[in-house]
Order: sequence, then structure tokens, then C-alpha cells
Amino acid sequence: QGSVFSRSKPHSLKGDLQDCLKPDLDTGHSHTKVVGTIGPACQDTETLAAMMRVGMVGCRLDLTWGSVDFHAQTFRNIQAAMSTERRLCCTIVDTAGRELMIRHDMSQEVAPHETHETPFTINKGDIVTITTRTDLSGLPTELNVSYPNFPSMTEPGDLIYIGRYLTCGAENASLYVQVLEVRGTDVLCEAHNTATMEGMLTAFHIERSAEAAVCNLQNTMPVLSDRDKIYIQALNKDFDIDFVCISYARDGSDLREVRTWLDSVGMSDTKILAKISTRQSLVALQPIINAADGVVLSRGTLGLDNYPEKMALIQKMVIKACNLVGKPVLITRVVDTMISAPRPTRAEATDVANAVLDGADGFMLGAETFRGMHAVPTVKTISTISRAAERVFDHHYHCDHLMEMAQSVASMQSSASSRTFSTVASSDDIRSNHGDEMAAGHSPPRSGSRLGPSGGKGMPKVGSIGGRMNMEAIATNMAGFGMGDSMADNIDDVETHAPIKKTVATNLEAMCSSAVRCADKVQASLIVVYTNTGETAQLVAKYRPDMPILALVVPHLVSNSNRWQLMGKQSARQLLLTRGLLPMLAAPGHTEDAMLEDAVRFAAKLQLVKEHQFVVCIQRVHTDVVVKVVNVDAVGQVRQPINEASSFVQLPGIYSRKGQPLTQPDSSTDLFRQPQVLGHSLSMMPHAWSLNGESLGPASLVGVSSPLSSPRK
Repeated sequence: QGSVFSRSKPHSLKGDLQDCLKPDLDTGHSHTKVVGTIGPACQDTETLAAMMRVGMVGCRLDLTWGSVDFHAQTFRNIQAAMSTERRLCCTIVDTAGRELMIRHDMSQEVAPHETHETPFTINKGDIVTITTRTDLSGLPTELNVSYPNFPSMTEPGDLIYIGRYLTCGAENASLYVQVLEVRGTDVLCEAHNTATMEGMLTAFHIERSAEAAVCNLQNTMPVLSDRDKIYIQALNKDFDIDFVCISYARDGSDLREVRTWLDSVGMSDTKILAKISTRQSLVALQPIINAADGVVLSRGTLGLDNYPEKMALIQKMVIKACNLVGKPVLITRVVDTMISAPRPTRAEATDVANAVLDGADGFMLGAETFRGMHAVPTVKTISTISRAAERVFDHHYHCDHLMEMAQSVASMQSSASSRTFSTVASSDDIRSNHGDEMAAGHSPPRSGSRLGPSGGKGMPKVGSIGGRMNMEAIATNMAGFGMGDSMADNIDDVETHAPIKKTVATNLEAMCSSAVRCADKVQASLIVVYTNTGETAQLVAKYRPDMPILALVVPHLVSNSNRWQLMGKQSARQLLLTRGLLPMLAAPGHTEDAMLEDAVRFAAKLQLVKEHQFVVCIQRVHTDVVVKVVNVDAVGQVRQPINEASSFVQLPGIYSRKGQPLTQPDSSTDLFRQPQVLGHSLSMMPHAWSLNGESLGPASLVGVSSPLSSPRK
């Protein structure tokens, strides 16, 4: 079949240089999302409300820092801010997991942040001892590490990074030391630079490998520490946790372990984000993305563990892999200087814009909001830069490229449906280290062992690091995995190379991609998606339409064997991380027609749609999926709602009304024209979708010939 390479054409320039010299007066809706880390600098309700007002859609609570009481107060303040602003905001609880801590005395102040009792300076050339002993002399060059087996992980020549929690290049709190000797419980190192140590300190063992992808001995710490579990359960008693973010995820088994634990403690509705933090995460990129509901590209530690010249390629490839399966990907460490400065550097502004053009769903701010002096301006700056980049993002190319990739993989699957994981990928694909080991006849590596047989010598060179990416293999191995459902029900057995049974373009995705094409053809200003779990909305957003997507979350009743509960609010908040989605809760008990009226009216108030503009709506009617095109009146209201007499059903070959094919447009007085509007006719023909006879996509990708049978999503 050969290799399929990912092509990159992120933008289509519009206007001229003179336009760039004018101020940006557009203060409208930004498709790109912003998440802030909540700390003492922004925990109060007023600041949180102001951050939401300028574009923050998610709050990250990091369990590495702070007490349960502090995080509980943060939850209460978030709820108060949402109530004040009448906006949704999701919550992300970030775990400490396998983080290596440097123990020392600290005073936890209310503001501005945790500080060292007596900050100390280590000069270049100093001999620093990192030890597991607790009987320290009190010298600043003796540092106690939290992991008891740390000395066994190190070798002479290794580089170790020690830094302040959430430190950045703009601060003098990053220390690089090189191991000289290992003496029992002590690791003797030489400082490569001068740094002032204060606040909470963390350590990171930088990958020593040059030939193999991963060579370092890995620590045996669990993916969730006991402290993580205690904190999560304590917070979940009183608050809804929308996402749990897993730090230092090594492979898909880490995510499945967390999924099992969350289900066991009654948190089956909480979704999982995986942090791509190390080289090992890149080696196991496919199974990690398969098992997670979203990805956070943790560029701080990832940049330490990889060559600087490779980081831009790594970012583009990870984003592309997530885009291919429609899972949100967030980028960290973008405007570090705004911790103290009121505006970013030109390099940081360019970095934000390039990430938007690469296809990132959003940004996760760290120290900028946690202890920074300009939390609100930082969020506003990110939103403004993102909005400017979105205007030149090539939506058509992105959509076409995804459809080309889907067609290629669908063709490959049809010709080799029994192909296994071990034979799909070439030797330099991005792939699971587990799969490589087992294909070579070795057992998968365990924690505390070197990755790869013979001390890592047998590990493959990773495509993302080498600059090449076989998107065919990635698409094949990721195709069809569900978003929002329990991962245990959606993941093929990666470690046993079970054959791939799912197709790239499911019937639902076929309809979603067709809706995006339809919206483009009629130049719609808005797409409205009815959804319960969020899957339909995420599939529409996957194709990155130029217009915003209003995700109309329909509340639904669920039973936990003891009582009935109305669900929907958490699903709406979880959609906030997906680029282009604007979730809205529908009023319980309303008809679908009334909900659509409310949605259009709401969009009109936000100036997302104006008089006589078109809105494309996608919804399920019983077991069918229907794409509708509606027109908006002067006040964004419905003049002629749909009734049973004018209901539409999907037939195997074409949309119809009362069983009769649609051949003429409706009366010009109708607000809703389904599926026609002013002469535009959307139909499904045996081989392709078409609009007024113009193809919207080949049947192999978007055509379906029978009604759907799965329940409403």
C-alpha cells in the first residue's frame, strides 16, 4: 500500500499587509479554547468571572499543589463565577502521578504563591547531592528527592532538571545538573548554570538516549498516587469533576487503569485527558490517544526530553494525529513572559498563532494565571491572537485532507480487513512500544525496567522524532474509537494485535461531514447540533467548519438503580474543550422544534447569525439522521415551526417528505426549509451526497444507504 504522508497547509492568506497594520476590532466568538490554571493569583470569584468574560472556558486544578480545602474553595468560586456570568466552564483536575518532588520546608501563603522559607542560590560548577536520605546537613547543595529508588535510575553523564513548580524561561529558577557519580543513596552532580531555588521544587530525569527512542530506567510510581485518589474522591463528593488529567501517561494501559478506577468510585461520566510529557509518551502515542478523551501536549517536560530542533515537528504531528480522530488537543507553555509582563513577546505571539494554524483545539495556561500578575489580560491576549489566526486557517483544506485520509484508510481496510497492528505500521511509524516488543517476541516492558529488549537497543526509531509520520498507520490504528463512552468498550486489544473491525467513517460521521459540506455550500453562518453525549457535536467539529457550532445538549434521564437523574450539564461543559463548539443546554421537556427556536434566538443575541442568513442543523429523528437548512428572520425567531404533517424521513436513496422526493423549494415564507432552502436541495444519491447536483463527497466516505440503528448521541 505504501506510506501516506501528512501534508500541511495551515493557512490561506487573505487581504494584504496594510490590513495587518489596522487594529483588530473583531471581539466576537473565538473558536480556540483557553484553560487557566487556578492558583492564589486568580482564585477569587471576581477574577475568575473576568477571565471567563474574556474567553476562559476551563479551569485546571493541579493536585501537585495545594490542599483539599484550597481546591474545594476554588470549585465554589468557579460555580459562583459561572452563575454571575451565566457561562459554562469545565473543570480539569490534574494529578501529580509520577512527579518527582524535592522535599524542603515551605510556607504556603495565601498570596502570591508557595515560597521557600529561605530561598537559596546554586552557582554554576557547584557540586549538588540529590539524595534519598532524610538526615541532611542543611546545606543548600543537598536536596532530598521523594522517590526512594531514584539513585538506581541514574548513571554518570545523565542530565537532571530541577525547577520551581510551573517555572518558565523568564524566571531564574531552573537548574540543570549532570550526574558525576552514584554512591548508594546519593547522586553527586555538577551544576551547569546558576539558579535561585524557591517555592515548590520538582525534578525531571532527562532522557539519555541517542540511538534508541527510550533508554532510561523508568520509575515504578503508580499513574495515580494515593494522594491523588484521596483528593479526587474528596472533591467529587461535593462537585462535578469534568476531566481528570493524567500526568506522565506512558501508554494506553495507564489510561485504562484510571478509567477502571474512576468507574469504580462512581465517576464514569468524568472524562480523561492524557498528558504527552516524555519521549515514552510519543513512542506510545497511538494507544494513548485511543484510550484518552483528549490530549494535553505538555511542552515543558516534553521539550526537556527531546531535541529542541525536533519540537516543532513533534507538535505538528501530535496535533495532526488528534485531529484525525477528532479528539481535542491542548498546548501548554505559550506566553511565559506574561507572568510579569503585560504583553507577550513577538516569538510567543507567533507561537500561539502557529499552534492555531497547526489545528490545536486550545491552550492550557500555567504560571501565567497561577501566580502571574496579569491573569485576565493573558486570557484576552490568547483569545485575540487565536481569533486573528482563525481567520486565515484553511478550513477547506483541513476538511478535504481529513476526507482524503479517511478514504485512503477505508480503501486499505476493505482490501486487507484482517490486517493486524503488527503488519500495518512500517518500522519507522509512531507506534506502541508494547506492540513493537511483542512483534519482536519479547514481553512488554514493566515499570522499573528499560524500554526495549537489550536495554532499549531494540526500540524502533520514532517517526515523530525523526520527522516522518505514517498517517495511514495512525488512522488505521485509531479509526472508530468512541468519544465520551467508556474506553473499555471501545478499544481493540492493542497488546494482542486484534484485527481492526471498525471503519473510519461511520454512518454518523458520514452525516456530520456532509453537514459541514452543506454549511459551506449554502454559506451558512451557524451549525446547530442536537446531542446528548457530545459525540455528534465532536464529529462535526472534527472537520473544522468556518462557522461556529452551537451544540444543543438535550438533557436526558438516567437511572443508577437507586434514583433517576437528569443528565446533560456535564456533557455540555465537556464540549467546551473542542475547537469551534459552543455548547448550550436545552430546556428539559421542550420539543425539538422549540429547542431549535431557542438555539437560533440565542445565537442571534450573540450575533453569531443575522437576518436572512442560513443555519444548518443536524439531528437524529428516531433511528435516522437528518440534516436541515433553516433561514433566520429579523429577530431570530421561528414563524412556522415544524409539525408532524411536514416531518422529514430518510429513505435509502434521498430525503423525502411524506414519502415523496423533494424536487421543488418550499414557499419563501417558510422559516424552516428541510432539506431545501431557496432552491438548494440536499440529497443522498446512491454514490454520493449532492447539493443541487454538485457532489459533497464520495459515497465511500459520506454515503449511507440505510437508516442508522444506533441510539441518539
